[in-house]
Amino acid sequence: LVSQQYPEVALRRLIDLYRDNPQNAGIAAQVGITSAKVGQYDEAMRYLGIAASIEPTKAEHIFNMAIATDRRGNKAEAVRLYEKALELDAVYGESRSVPRSVIYDRLSVLRRG
Repeated sequence: LVSQQYPEVALRRLIDLYRDNPQNAGIAAQVGITSAKVGQYDEAMRYLGIAASIEPTKAEHIFNMAIATDRRGNKAEAVRLYEKALELDAVYGESRSVPRSVIYDRLSVLRRG
């Protein structure tokens, strides 16, 4: 609830929590997602990258990186990351860990334009 109404406050709290738990991929991912919500895409990618390095087989981290990259306007990198998320999902997530139909729809838009 705090992250929806006051994302900057939530971000500060999450960063403090991450400092105390630097090996927690879930916290790093939440810092990244919240950073993206407030338009801090470099920080978003940094923390999502940390989460992905802690849990390299978890497609959700790469999917969130793809969204942040897509919102930033880097279409080519977004396509690469969406494809990587699909691959990780197929290999490690039983094709159920990311919204595949959403990714396919977004990829079709990105590839056309």
